[in-house]
Amino acid sequence: MDYDIEEMEEYEGEEDWGYPAENPSSLAYRCSAGVLQSASGNLAPLIYVAFLIKFGSIFNPPYPLKTLKWLLATGYLISHFLTFEKELIYCFTAFLVLFSIASVPKFQYKGYCTLLAAISIIVSMNLYLPANRFVSVRGLFMLLAMKVTTVAFETEDGSKSIFETLAYVLQPALFLFGPWIPLEQFSAVESERQPLRKNLENILKFLALLLVSIFFLLVSSCGQTLLQPSHELYRDYVTAFAFRTSHYFIGFLTQALAALFGYSVVVCDPFSVEFPRSLVDVVVAWDVPMHTFLRKYVYLNCRKFGLIFAIFSAFCCQFSFSWSQLPIHGCFTITRAALRSGKRVEKSAQSLVSRFASTINAFFSFVTIYHLIYLGMPFTDDESEYGFSMQHTLKHWSRHYYASHLITFLFAAFTAILDRFV
Repeated sequence: MDYDIEEMEEYEGEEDWGYPAENPSSLAYRCSAGVLQSASGNLAPLIYVAFLIKFGSIFNPPYPLKTLKWLLATGYLISHFLTFEKELIYCFTAFLVLFSIASVPKFQYKGYCTLLAAISIIVSMNLYLPANRFVSVRGLFMLLAMKVTTVAFETEDGSKSIFETLAYVLQPALFLFGPWIPLEQFSAVESERQPLRKNLENILKFLALLLVSIFFLLVSSCGQTLLQPSHELYRDYVTAFAFRTSHYFIGFLTQALAALFGYSVVVCDPFSVEFPRSLVDVVVAWDVPMHTFLRKYVYLNCRKFGLIFAIFSAFCCQFSFSWSQLPIHGCFTITRAALRSGKRVEKSAQSLVSRFASTINAFFSFVTIYHLIYLGMPFTDDESEYGFSMQHTLKHWSRHYYASHLITFLFAAFTAILDRFV
């Protein structure tokens, strides 16, 4: 049968060959139902284990018994969520090495040795493991490295037992996804027997935070499908926003699990990220526990060896992404100096004309929002399984002619001029 090409082209942009287009409400329902069904199947084991551990901890058993139970529960969760056996063996061996260093009694420099070993292991994993397999275990090992490094620095005087530190590392509900919590907070919560009213409050906090987490999951998964952006900049914003909301989903999920056990922690602050005044606000609010850990155990402990060494050590510990993106973190963190100099301009302007100062504030906010679009637009679905390579990232940034880098350079030059002549 012959087809008239011109007649077929008339169908372009119209309804799909006689089938009515799906209305937004039906599309939203179908997408939400699919996301919730998938999420319930994946998260149910984690939540079940969390509640079993919660009810088992009501009687406040001693640390040896608690550690044994948590080890079994953690093993079950690992078998459910992770499937790469060789990589798990590699992580387990690396964990034994780190924990052995951290458990050396009364060794003054074991914190630094553990930190250096953790960075070396993460670098080697990133360089020698296949990309898809490194992506599957990097978050788990990054969290393990943070916890073991905390143990090493906090037990240099030998004040904690090995069972207490093992329980801290192996807490099942916080083992796979976090969040990181300080060792002293863990010890304080686990040493007290919480009354019934406190337990009920923790359960209500868990449910509320879980609902917030699910909301961000739906926004992340269905937002692009419903909005269907056509303009390139708007499409890049929606892509970056979907990536950020997926991070909020994990952040509030882990905060909910921490609240269930009575740990007080704020994982992320979406408002400060979405409506920032500077990238400094974004860095802090994006992952509050990570920022606290890097500042307390990495930056401040390494500061005595020099500022450059301290900053480089903090960057190396952020290998939850990939080696190719490490310089990118440094590039945008350096922006904080330029933006802070801009705040000095704000203060001067406030003394002259308050409206002009408000304009400067708005300008910095819009520039930072564009930085967020620029940083988030490479996080598409086409390479999410294997991580995002430098080539993939540069491909997307080239569409904007590396504008964010140019803005960063101009801000740095402007800062140098101010420091020179003002």
